[in-house]
Amino acid sequence: MSKKLKLTFALEGEGTMDVTISSPKEGLEADAVQTAAAAIVPVLESTSGAAAESLAGAVYITTTEDVIL
Repeated sequence: MSKKLKLTFALEGEGTMDVTISSPKEGLEADAVQTAAAAIVPVLESTSGAAAESLAGAVYITTTEDVIL
C-alpha cells in the first residue's frame, strides 16, 4: 500500500494545479497543511505561466496493490 498527498491550488484567472507529494507525513491536520501550502504558493506557477493563488484542497491518495502472480 502506498500513500500520497495531493494538493490542489487555485490559479490566478481560472483553473487549478495539482502538486503530489510521494511520501507525506502521517496524520496531517488541515491547519498544518494550510500553513505549509501558504509557504510554497509564491513559487508555484503552471506550465502556461499562471501563478498559484491559494490552496483549494488536499487529499490523501491511498493505493493498494493485490499481487496476482
